[in-house]
Amino acid sequence: MKYIGVWLFAAFMLSGVQTARASPLLSEGDMRECDVLMGRAMPAAFDTVLKSAKAAAATGEAADVMRYGIILHNKMTCINEESMESTAWGSMLFNEDESKVEVIRPPMADPAETPELASTLREAVRTFEQVAETEPDARILLGKYYSDYHDFLRKPRKGYLYVAGVYSAECRNVKQRKARPGNRCMSLRHDRIVYNSLLPFTQRDRLDIQARAWGDRHLARIAQ
Repeated sequence: MKYIGVWLFAAFMLSGVQTARASPLLSEGDMRECDVLMGRAMPAAFDTVLKSAKAAAATGEAADVMRYGIILHNKMTCINEESMESTAWGSMLFNEDESKVEVIRPPMADPAETPELASTLREAVRTFEQVAETEPDARILLGKYYSDYHDFLRKPRKGYLYVAGVYSAECRNVKQRKARPGNRCMSLRHDRIVYNSLLPFTQRDRLDIQARAWGDRHLARIAQ
């Protein structure tokens, strides 16, 4: 197979603590430190902030749900890095029309063998799914979890639907793609491609209809 392109990816922390509401106990920088997120530094302060974020998320307010979810996401990044002793990048090789793709994943811890990762992953999925109907960033993260941890979560249809929905809403034509910051549409396209090995084309084709329906709803909602 002759490849003409490569897409690099890795699990990153989200400076999403856009995430953590300002706290007198921990700074935004503290909330991106693995020593804090793993409970080795300032454990009492982190426990207080985490409980507060979880309580706020329980109200259902989207911003609070996202803050709590991204704390969980960042903790998973730390667990993966420390369990695998690696921050290695994965890669995706593809030909011109992307009909042939080879995905080389970065090292990822197995939730089935890492109880802390399993519990944090389940909580992150539960949290982000509370706001998946209205929050594109929640859908993107869920799409990554359902592909990265496919053997553990085993719901590729849900993951594909989440990613394809956001792609449909934000990247369905050239004008939309150019309006998106950075490489968001390229990232979304390749998040979809990862599912080529997890779902047959016939299933993806049917899910694309549902994804476009979500995209239409989202566009109508933000236009109001």
